[in-house]
Order: sequence, then C-alpha cells, then structure tokens
Amino acid sequence: IMNKIKRKFCECGCNEPVNKKKRFVRGHHLRLAKFRIKEFSKESNEKRINSVKEYYETHSHSKKGKILYKGKFVDKEKVILLLCKCGCGEKVEKLNNNYIHGHNPTIISKGRIPWNKGLKGVQVPWNKGTGKARISILCKCGCGEMTALGKSYISGHNQIGKKQSKESIKKRVLKCKGQKRPDGNWNPWTKGLTKENSSIIKKMAKKTSKTMKEKFLDPKFCDKWFESHGVLPNKFEMKIDNILQEIFPNEWKYVGNFDTFIGGKCPDFLNINGQKKLIECFGDYWHKKEDEKERKDHFKKYGFDTLFIWEHELKSEKRIKNKIEKFYNR
Repeated sequence: IMNKIKRKFCECGCNEPVNKKKRFVRGHHLRLAKFRIKEFSKESNEKRINSVKEYYETHSHSKKGKILYKGKFVDKEKVILLLCKCGCGEKVEKLNNNYIHGHNPTIISKGRIPWNKGLKGVQVPWNKGTGKARISILCKCGCGEMTALGKSYISGHNQIGKKQSKESIKKRVLKCKGQKRPDGNWNPWTKGLTKENSSIIKKMAKKTSKTMKEKFLDPKFCDKWFESHGVLPNKFEMKIDNILQEIFPNEWKYVGNFDTFIGGKCPDFLNINGQKKLIECFGDYWHKKEDEKERKDHFKKYGFDTLFIWEHELKSEKRIKNKIEKFYNR
C-alpha cells in the first residue's frame, strides 16, 4: 500500500517529505531564495538594466527635444517660439507662454497692503450705522449714574431699602435644601483665604472699603441701608446700655443702629448732654487692637473723645463702671 502512495518532497532539495498541499518544509523556501540570489544576481541585474534602457528609448527619450503642437509632438527647431517680453532676447519654452519662468515683473509680490493703512485716530467699527443708536439710561434708583445698555439699574442698586418677607425666605430655604454643588459641597472659593495670604482678597477688601466709605457719607443711603438690614443692639451692647443708664441716666444714647454717623462711621453710644464723648463696644472675635487706634484717630479729627470697652471686660462690672466714671469726669 505504501508503494502505491506518491510521496511529495520539499522543492528546496533537502529530500524531506511534505504535505500534498505544500511545496516546502517550513522555513526551507528561504534557503532557495538565498541560493537563487547568489547564482542569478548578475544575470538579473543585466536584464534589469537592458529593460530600463529600452523603456527610456521608447518612451521619454524619444520625445526629448520635441514640443507639443496642435496635439502632436514636433521638433522645437521646426516651431517658431516667441521671444520673452521682458526684453532679454531669449525664446520662451512653450507656445502659450509670453515670458520665461521668473522674467515676468508683475508676478513679483510686493507685499499685502494692510486694511488700516492711512487710518488715524479711533478705528471705525465695521457695523457703524447699520443699526439704531442705543443710549444708556440713568439708573432708576436715583444715583444719577449711567446703566449698561438694556438695563434699568446698576448692579446692586435695585436692592437698597427692600425687605424680604419671612415667607419668601422660607420658600428659598426649602427650595435650596438638599442641593449640592458639582464637587459635593457649598464651600465658596474664598474659604480659608484672608487679606494676609491672598492678594486678590486684599485688593477686593480695599476696593469695597473705599466704595462703602463714600456711600456712608450720604445720609439717604444710610437710612435705606438701616431699613433693609434692621440692625438691633446685641447682648454685649445691651449690658453696657444698662450700666450707663444705671450710673448716668439720660446721659448716653445708643446710636449703633446707624442712627448717627461721624465721618462715615457709626459709634455705639453718644453723649447727649453737650459732651463730645463716644463709647465703642468691641467684640473679642470681630475686632483687633489695631481697630481701636484707627477708630480713635478717626473720631478725634471731628473733636470726639472715645472710650473702648472690650467684651472680655464684662467679667467684672466694677471695673467697667470705674472706667466709665473716669472717662465721664475727665
């Protein structure tokens, strides 16, 4: 049975049997390729060189020295070419050309002329005169300043003097209850930043301080601001008021509810019997020692003498009473 079966061998010459569907043992075709390159490299190179020569003779080199004229290739000598218009005396390369390449002076770029060449002063917008002229109106709050286009109030001016009802506050609280920011909290970007460690906060504080000082010089603004905030005396101020009424009845008046302003600043207590004396109540958390000097110098400009009582001094009422009596009698 084995003699009847025709066996197939690898074509590389190793005489190893292979499958009927294959010609080489795996990897043996590379052996034959290397052998062919060594044996037939010279002959293949000669054939390639000869074929290239034949191609150039029949295709491109046969048209060398000829020019396309009316759909046919004609010798350049038989065709009369025009002279270059630049005046160099040489002939052009093609029939349709008037200049040799690079001899045309008009093609040389002289640079683009800028659109604003010759314009002076303010640039005229492209849409000037296309629409109706829009004029800013005065702010409706009565401050006399111009608003932005399309707006009736300057930002923040339509809120002065308005009181929010308890119902509207409750509605807003219920509406915002449970809501969170994308990062999962309500912390503002200014959390942890102060004037000491942030230049942005320092600039903002200076700007707001300057603007608010200018506004508090206006009595109308002060009245509206007081109505909208509804400021009442705190526990510390109420205790000092009781002590003052006990020692000097009808001598001192509480004006810390923005009832009286001196140079844009509001003291806590004012003497109402002819003496130019003031009393300030400073909380330990909200005030610093530097604030005491600043307020004292400010009120001194207007001829007022100021007494400062700190929150931690409430531990002994006797000391506070002695302090007030000395200040009143001096």
